[in-house]
Amino acid sequence: MPKKKAETHREENESPVWEAAAKWVVRKLDHATWSEADEVALQKWRNESPEHDLEFRKTEAALALMSGEEPLKAMQPASILQRRKKTLQRKMWKRRAWMAGGGSALVALLGFYLDQRNVYATGIGESRQWTLEDGTELFLDAGTRLRVNYSTTTRSVIVERGGAIFQVGQDARPFEVRTREVVIRDIGTTFDVHVRVMETEVSVSEGAVEVTSTTSPEDGPVRIGAGEQIVWSPETKKPVPTKSAAGSFGSWREGRLIYRDKPLAEVVSDLQRYHSGDIVLDDARLGKLKVRATLHPRDVASALEVLSQVLPLDVEKSPSNDFRIFRDRAR
Repeated sequence: MPKKKAETHREENESPVWEAAAKWVVRKLDHATWSEADEVALQKWRNESPEHDLEFRKTEAALALMSGEEPLKAMQPASILQRRKKTLQRKMWKRRAWMAGGGSALVALLGFYLDQRNVYATGIGESRQWTLEDGTELFLDAGTRLRVNYSTTTRSVIVERGGAIFQVGQDARPFEVRTREVVIRDIGTTFDVHVRVMETEVSVSEGAVEVTSTTSPEDGPVRIGAGEQIVWSPETKKPVPTKSAAGSFGSWREGRLIYRDKPLAEVVSDLQRYHSGDIVLDDARLGKLKVRATLHPRDVASALEVLSQVLPLDVEKSPSNDFRIFRDRAR
């Protein structure tokens, strides 16, 4: 489970100074997730003692050198450089020990940063928008996590969970999106991808995409055009595109989820991304019930009430804000 920011800040306050400084520096490099609250917490930590501020500046400068860049003067003010020069010999053995221990930790943190800097994610009930270096627009639904991997010849995105709309920027490099079930190749388009418990749903607003199974690529791609969608699951060999429901494309951006014969288990997985408590089906067989409804996920209680009206279900809410869904025997 991801750590809450307050817990992260507390950990950094309890770490050795050099380690805390390294963590702050690496985290600040991730501009996609660095927030005003993070900046306030960092400044508070730096102001707690001159040692904190000094170590932060030295670590920031060291990281710049390690990444092959010239440290900015703001990172290495003359006073810091002078102080380091005067104490270099006296603390050489400490520096060597640091390079063997703390330095390796900084290298590890840098490696972690390089691996994580292209991760884009949203929290429970949160949606966000980013513009990538090639002009591609990302619109992330709640509880989404994806990785962007660009090279000189390719553009690739891996959707690990949740959903996102891709408005693909023009670029000579091919653009593809990968999920557990499929590989989606863009042909100049705007499309929506949602990864659920047992399926990947792809819908297209403009242009077209080609979707290929990750387990049976020999079957060839399925082409999906504007106004069409496809649902791919382990049980589906090569599905046929169907017409999208009117107004369904990207409806989550307007606070609506439109379902037409969607298994209840997949609907619950969508609602879970908007709710901090658990939403549990009392009987796994309920997950196969088909849902035809429009839900407002930002009010999960109301959404579940709608489900109990269109399906033979009853819903219980616990004091801990969990929901249990079970069959209504009276219907």
